[in-house]
Amino acid sequence: MTKKIITIAAYSAFFALWLTVYRPSLAQHAVLEFAGGAGNTEVDQFPGISGDGWGSEWTVTNNGGAGPQPEISVDGPLYDGGGFFLQATTGGPLGQSDRGMIVRQYLEEDGIAYDQPHYISFQYRIDSFAGYGGGRPIVIVDSTGPSQTTGGNNTWSIQLDSDRVWELRGGTQLMPVELAVNYDFTVFIRPQDNEFDVTIKDDKGEVSEGTGMFRNTRGSVGGFLMFGHDNNGAEQSNSTQFAFDRVMVTLDPPLPPENIERLGDFNADGQLDMADFLIMAENFNASFPFDESFAKGDQTRDGKVDLADFLETRQLFNAAQQGTLASVPEPSSLILLSLAAWGFLLGRRHG
Repeated sequence: MTKKIITIAAYSAFFALWLTVYRPSLAQHAVLEFAGGAGNTEVDQFPGISGDGWGSEWTVTNNGGAGPQPEISVDGPLYDGGGFFLQATTGGPLGQSDRGMIVRQYLEEDGIAYDQPHYISFQYRIDSFAGYGGGRPIVIVDSTGPSQTTGGNNTWSIQLDSDRVWELRGGTQLMPVELAVNYDFTVFIRPQDNEFDVTIKDDKGEVSEGTGMFRNTRGSVGGFLMFGHDNNGAEQSNSTQFAFDRVMVTLDPPLPPENIERLGDFNADGQLDMADFLIMAENFNASFPFDESFAKGDQTRDGKVDLADFLETRQLFNAAQQGTLASVPEPSSLILLSLAAWGFLLGRRHG
């Protein structure tokens, strides 16, 4: 009975500390990583269901041609540690235009507003590419509703131009496109300015940045993300295969996938949340072999789960949200006392 009381008291103290120190902003973003694979019983599947900041399942549009033909794949993930991703093949016959999009809506809620600045990020790769008669063989756009093509209902857009260069709406050209290269896109949307800033990083370490202009200067985005192609020519066939993963809508700059481990994702579910902190609480004051310690809450990798792990995880998380490791406030005396009490209780439990 005493052990149970100590355990409950420890978790209660920790939960109070969580609310005081962390105040998570996880409700202020929507994330899709296709973790559930193919299906329609969970949000993070293809086509999936609505929920967790997403207002619809994935849908596919086309103009009567072949359109994009998406399927879940796991062969060749788009980032280290990635799993399932969505791969799509397009193919318009000679002499026929072929347009289509893979579409999903994110909701205007949980801190995200269509007329306010926010970020959208995703991992993207082009696996094969053939000629096209005109238009845009690859397009990534925001729209006011599902559409089979680009048009006046779009705001920001990114496309592959005829020179195989990433191009923003407004004409800004970024880095050249290479096949089988993984690209990490971050789009900072500024609706009131009718502008958007794009940063592209490839898996070779190259970075390209630029600013584009909204096509529809309505002062807000549409909220429908569309990944597709817009081949409106009739002189050549178009055959393209592309893949994307880890689509995120956030108020704060998104966390690069390769840095997830740095931020205390002890259960490897792709995000820092209460479950990760409870792992630290469960194993507080315990020691583990190096190859097991991180999964037990050892953020500092010194073989023991202790106060230093909590503080470093908190600091790194705050720094990622602010975009810098500088000016992270020190914990107050009250917080330190709470941590000490929490450690004492769990230390007795493990003792």
